Amino acid sequence: MVGLLPFFLTGASVLSRFTKGILDYQADVSQAQAQIETDEQRKKLAQDNAHLADLETLDQISQKRKEHVYLSSKMRSQMSARGLSPVTQELWLGQTLAEMEREIQTILGSGQKKSSAL
Repeated sequence: MVGLLPFFLTGASVLSRFTKGILDYQADVSQAQAQIETDEQRKKLAQDNAHLADLETLDQISQKRKEHVYLSSKMRSQMSARGLSPVTQELWLGQTLAEMEREIQTILGSGQKKSSAL
């Protein structure tokens, strides 16, 4: 029996190392799976944030267009009340509308920067 003791100890040592190797492998696999899930969640959040930024930009543009329609009709009625000629009214209104459109393009540009930054 004493002669078999070294074989049992060697077997136990090998079994212990084998078990440790399996447990380490399982831990590595679990850690890799957790990292993959985390990366997928981050990617989904980034996509959601980009979508929300696009929606926010569209909402801002919609609000600006409504504001511009109101301002242009108000301006037209004020110019008519002051007796400005139709040509002057159109020139002034055209310039104002061009400025308003540049403002909308600025909003669009900042919205694209937000989306691409995410």
